[in-house]
Amino acid sequence: MVSSNDVFQGNGAQGVAVISGSYFGASNSSFLNNNVGVEGFLNSTLRVGGSTISGSGGDGAILLAGAAASFGGTTITGNGGNGVHLEDASFAGFQSATVTGNLSGLDVDCAPQFTITHFVARTGGITNCVEPVSNSKAVE
Repeated sequence: MVSSNDVFQGNGAQGVAVISGSYFGASNSSFLNNNVGVEGFLNSTLRVGGSTISGSGGDGAILLAGAAASFGGTTITGNGGNGVHLEDASFAGFQSATVTGNLSGLDVDCAPQFTITHFVARTGGITNCVEPVSNSKAVE
């Protein structure tokens, strides 16, 4: 599924849930005031570009069980949990994305800490993710 210039807001669960190998692409869209902005699991793929994920009661984005996401030119801020939460061999790539000001204390949360991320240092936020030769701000 591909979405452009849409608003997903006020959902008691996810604004968008992508499951079981499905694909979801969003451009210039807003995910506002949902319980979770976007969630991908079971080897699904998300591409979120030029969008905003904000005001979620929980995490802005959740990636579980081998999900992969790229966030290009996207702002993820002001969520009640993490900006992006990854676990279970999920992948997140950040291209000109801003992931800051989320309320959990971590903007990008890798669980376990040694999950797969690229360019997380470019987000400007606080993370516990570890990637080779990274300039990310580590949690102390």
